[in-house]
Amino acid sequence: MVRFGWLQDLLIKMSMPFYLIWLTINLVVLRKPERNGFKSNEIIKKMSTHKSVMFVPDIETDLIKARAKALSTEGSRLTFNDILIAAISKTINDYLHKSTDDRTTKQAILACPFSLRRPPTALGDFEFNNDFAIVPLQLRLIDNVKEGIKLISRDMNGLKKSIEPIGLVYLIKIVMQLPEFVRALVLEDFCDKMTFGFSNVPGPKHAFVTAGAKNQGMGFIMPVGKSIVGSFSIISHADVVKIGVTMDRAVMESPKAIVDSLQNNLDELLGGPEWRDYGKRRGIK
Repeated sequence: MVRFGWLQDLLIKMSMPFYLIWLTINLVVLRKPERNGFKSNEIIKKMSTHKSVMFVPDIETDLIKARAKALSTEGSRLTFNDILIAAISKTINDYLHKSTDDRTTKQAILACPFSLRRPPTALGDFEFNNDFAIVPLQLRLIDNVKEGIKLISRDMNGLKKSIEPIGLVYLIKIVMQLPEFVRALVLEDFCDKMTFGFSNVPGPKHAFVTAGAKNQGMGFIMPVGKSIVGSFSIISHADVVKIGVTMDRAVMESPKAIVDSLQNNLDELLGGPEWRDYGKRRGIK
């Protein structure tokens, strides 16, 4: 997210009441419920609290950074996040074309947490508050990672300069003040317009040490509810990145097909399948 100067910040706050009116109309009226090969009306009726979980093999942080630099061109500077998001985009597209009858979906809406909390300046300097919102990230689906990643990067750069995440923080605060039955209906409608959850957490740069033992990595699963069918959860911890994938059992019994496809797309982006052995090279069984 781009940090705004004091003048830009002032203009944003002055225009926010008018922007919130537009944002409400856009989210409630103009955006329609999302339906695709993952999320049909039949699947939604069968959804429950039963989710299946799988983790992708550990990925070396420095390898992702190196590949982002290697794949960058003069007109397109790629980032760490571009690599991971491009792999997920291609994976979603592959599954729709190979395992469903859906050949028309060109994007998927991802529920992406966005925080306005100030970054801590020291250990323990952290405020637990609700200065965050769920941003409906419009993820372009690509069928070629080498070319598609440039489009992904352009889309992500546009999001970084958008005030929509800030507007959503204020809008969620307003919604949470509504009576419970109204709030539930609004949030239900909001979730119905997204297919997956997506969270990419920049974890600690130095490994945790617990009782004298160095932590080799950590993972988490982004909780999703309502009619969101699954999630992609990414966290970096020191020198390792871990990706967790969940799917509702109404969509598939196991997310193995998604994880296998994601690994294949990471092979292409990371220069081969050798990255999969990073855990073994670190002595993790």
